[in-house]
Amino acid sequence: MRSRWERIISANMEAIQVAGRNAPIFRPRHGGFVWVMTGAGEVPAPPPNMERQDMATRGGREVEIDASDPDFLLLHKTMGVMEYTHTIPWAAITDIVFVITQVQ
Repeated sequence: MRSRWERIISANMEAIQVAGRNAPIFRPRHGGFVWVMTGAGEVPAPPPNMERQDMATRGGREVEIDASDPDFLLLHKTMGVMEYTHTIPWAAITDIVFVITQVQ
């Protein structure tokens, strides 16, 4: 399960090499954002309301994904001065949605 999600993440996100790490950290491509969906839902969640989307595309939040752990996807979010780290079991991921917006 992990290798499938790793391939999808590396194909759709920007890999950032960090000194002292063997595996890269992934960030959404410029102007884009990502949703990691968990649970048993078969239909993707609706898109966010416009205020949330505007904040995401203007750099109001930073998201980094670490796919190097064999058991968990590590999702680190920075929103303003608040920081969150989510440890998501690979088997719990049902979908990952990548939204790439055109920045003009």
